Amino acid sequence: MELPLSFGSPAGPYLLTAREKQLSAFGVPLPVQLTVREYRLAERTERHHTEAEAEALAEEALQALEAEQFSDAEILERVPSGRLEGDTFLLTARYLLLEDAALERSFEVSP
Repeated sequence: MELPLSFGSPAGPYLLTAREKQLSAFGVPLPVQLTVREYRLAERTERHHTEAEAEALAEEALQALEAEQFSDAEILERVPSGRLEGDTFLLTARYLLLEDAALERSFEVSP
């Protein structure tokens, strides 16, 4: 059984990387596997800005994306990292989020 605990995939073109990890308790493998999927937006546009302008624009775009993608979660940690690669400014961010991932279901137990 697969139980998705995610925000879904982002709108628009993106690059996806996935990592899987078998969980264990006290060295005993559990019948649970954790899959982490990273979505990186891959939209290309051509503009000419100074590095400071590009960084400010990228930060604004990142904040808009956070508001859209993480509206139901609390951001516990946010680590942005920007760099100039050729004539392109790249801004990436790593997040630690707190989200209520519980699904409510009613069920009956018969003796």
